[in-house]
Amino acid sequence: MTDGAERIPALGGTRLIPAPDPIAAEYLLLGLRFDQHLPGIVDGYYGPADLKARADTEQRRPPARLLEDIAAFSERVEREISETDRREWLIAQLRALDAHARALVGEPLDYPEYVERCLGFPPRRHRQGVDRGDFTHVCDPARRFPSTGGIGRRFGQVRRVDRPLLCRIGCGRHCDL
Repeated sequence: MTDGAERIPALGGTRLIPAPDPIAAEYLLLGLRFDQHLPGIVDGYYGPADLKARADTEQRRPPARLLEDIAAFSERVEREISETDRREWLIAQLRALDAHARALVGEPLDYPEYVERCLGFPPRRHRQGVDRGDFTHVCDPARRFPSTGGIGRRFGQVRRVDRPLLCRIGCGRHCDL
């Protein structure tokens, strides 16, 4: 984003926001174009109205073109962004978009590589013999905290004791109990 005075209308037209720099604008436009193929990949857009209008009115790009756009933009980010945190964040986002785009063009990655590209870390392998489909030992507070009061109190105990465990379950990750 620019530090300067230029402010432009946000989507909805009721407020002004800082104009994005060229890299940010290209990233936003790429995401909006991608959302036309995978609705919901952009969870919410509150950026520049003109970028949204442009993405909505231009001819929908084929997935193969999105792959080319991602590759070219990745090279540009590597070349032009000197701030390490920003460059690494953008490259991680582009790696995830590349994984999705490959599936759209019929070149899906194997699951471990797909997960690693989307999340930025490889999936953990589980111990053999662990039934990952049965989380009742974690999700049922009566089994975790037998005879300690009503269900509300038991959930309160789970939240206090197992906060990280609940977070892992809430986002779909496994636990190693």
